[in-house]
Amino acid sequence: MIRALLWMVGGTLFFSALFTPPIYSGLQSIMGEDIWPFSRVFDRVAMLCIAILILIFRKDFPLKPVKGYLSKERFRKEWQSLPFGMFLSVVISLAILPGMVDGVSLTWNPKTTSEIFFRILKVLPAALLVSVLEEGFFRVILFQRLLKGLPVVLAMIACSLLYAIAHFITPAKQWVYPGWSLDIGFRYLVAVGERLLLPGVAPAFLGMFLVGMVLCIVVYRTRSLILCIGLHAGWVIALKLSGFFTMKLPDFEYAAGVGRRYFLLMSPLTWLSIVLVGVVALGVNRGVKKWGKDEECTSSSS
Repeated sequence: MIRALLWMVGGTLFFSALFTPPIYSGLQSIMGEDIWPFSRVFDRVAMLCIAILILIFRKDFPLKPVKGYLSKERFRKEWQSLPFGMFLSVVISLAILPGMVDGVSLTWNPKTTSEIFFRILKVLPAALLVSVLEEGFFRVILFQRLLKGLPVVLAMIACSLLYAIAHFITPAKQWVYPGWSLDIGFRYLVAVGERLLLPGVAPAFLGMFLVGMVLCIVVYRTRSLILCIGLHAGWVIALKLSGFFTMKLPDFEYAAGVGRRYFLLMSPLTWLSIVLVGVVALGVNRGVKKWGKDEECTSSSS
């Protein structure tokens, strides 16, 4: 599975870098110079490459374990974990927000009750969808396979590192396409990779890594993917609401490589809140049998 994962990641990057430039040049010749940014076309080509490679390596990434975790029987037993997890991560995350509104970087952006209500309604479906997809892949398919080849702690670290890296490989939107050449797509990849070295990425990366570690520990100790989906969705909602309730001051600029989206992940207060969410989630679910090394995800819930 690890070799298949490396082939998928490497193959996606290689084929996207190889095929996007001629596709983009073709689009330019048809639609003129005023078309989408190169980064957007690259992302679409990469998504197509991923889809094709998933089909090729489908035996290495079976969906059956995820279906087992989300079966009707398990959901009937564990459905309370979903709202509990969401409530826990939202409340603890937003509780630290006043400490982040320092009058130097951020200030409050007052909202009415109806605005808050409709914002939550807008964010909730997307938060749940993202959480189901990411938790199904990272905490079940990837983490369980890593457990079969690595000690528990190393499997958690590897899974969480990949989880964090996936969130910080972002398009270089300002990169200007200079025209087709054989290496131009790979030069764009270098520009994307350089974004990981921007000043704000390291502390925000640590925050995302902690999220991944907490979710790995929770799913390992409780065997509840539904709880992890709830925690994950709650963090997404809290991040969106934090940006909704605050605004940056005129003289402040977000750190390069992080922007508004992941700015709060740079704060030690946020790191503390992430760990606290994990401690409370495990405390409430203490005594639940953890996974065995050879235990399938589809085993019955405790």
